[in-house]
Amino acid sequence: MMYKLNNREQASYLSTLFLALFFVLFPWEEVFNVSFFDIPFYLVRIDGLLRGDEAYLSYTFAQWVSSEPLWGKMLLLIGSTFDQPMTGLLIVSFCCIAVFSTLTFSRFNIALGTFFLLNPLVVDLIMSQVRSALSVSILLIAFNTKRRVLVIALVGTAVLIHTIGFVLVTTYVFCHFAVRLEKKFGYRLAALATLAYATLIAMALSIGRAAILEGSGDRRIEYGTDTNSVAYLIFWFALGIALMLTKRDQEAQKTWSDHYAIVVLTLPFLMMALGANGIRFVALGFPLILHALGNRTERIRNILLGALFSYQLVQYYYWFSYS
Repeated sequence: MMYKLNNREQASYLSTLFLALFFVLFPWEEVFNVSFFDIPFYLVRIDGLLRGDEAYLSYTFAQWVSSEPLWGKMLLLIGSTFDQPMTGLLIVSFCCIAVFSTLTFSRFNIALGTFFLLNPLVVDLIMSQVRSALSVSILLIAFNTKRRVLVIALVGTAVLIHTIGFVLVTTYVFCHFAVRLEKKFGYRLAALATLAYATLIAMALSIGRAAILEGSGDRRIEYGTDTNSVAYLIFWFALGIALMLTKRDQEAQKTWSDHYAIVVLTLPFLMMALGANGIRFVALGFPLILHALGNRTERIRNILLGALFSYQLVQYYYWFSYS
């Protein structure tokens, strides 16, 4: 017997399709006068891969992993398949926002979920930081999959596309440990342990990043570390602290997402304090942030979602004003 979609599921899948099409067809750069900085680097690398520039490079195992080989293979496939490589990158972006929206619409009303997914940080992740977006999208599928073999395959794929996957997988594992801590010490102490974990990750990514990349031969040691302003980051940090201090609904699902959200919301501020830029973590964890907000009791949920809604309007204001 074939499974028949109910009306809500049909609306959710159609909305996912339309939102994904909107993301890849809307002229973001022209309308907002913004630049998707990573795209030119992808296109230049595709040209180099097609010329065979990387064919004879020799790596140690650590250097091979940190070189993110599956991303290179994907770029080569895109360059070989499409006359206009940008078409291939847009297809990847389409798939990524489809994953984000599917997870979001399963928890939120479609109109509200669509509004939140049009956050400028998410737009930049999906349309510019395609490598990061693809890696986290695969991990989000893995985090919601119960078949162990498939989980292992997806995790392995994600970390070989972008090494940020190691941080996100480690965070996922810690979050399940934090849920177990809750049973012994209560939610707030477990959440405090999560904040301590976020601080350690911030130190590793900020202070220890150069040493780690240098040891693995990763050229990203040369990249800049421009930081965002305190005013821009304080909202996300405050939202993370609010999740630490507020009660969860008794019927909350995937409670590990609460701890995951605390990590990705507090990391940018903690990394800024250490001289590094971590704002991308908010975008990388956005569907799980929304899920964690949905796990609050109704009164708290409405307050926090209202705050996020209002802050996103401020983001739009600056997007329009300074474009």
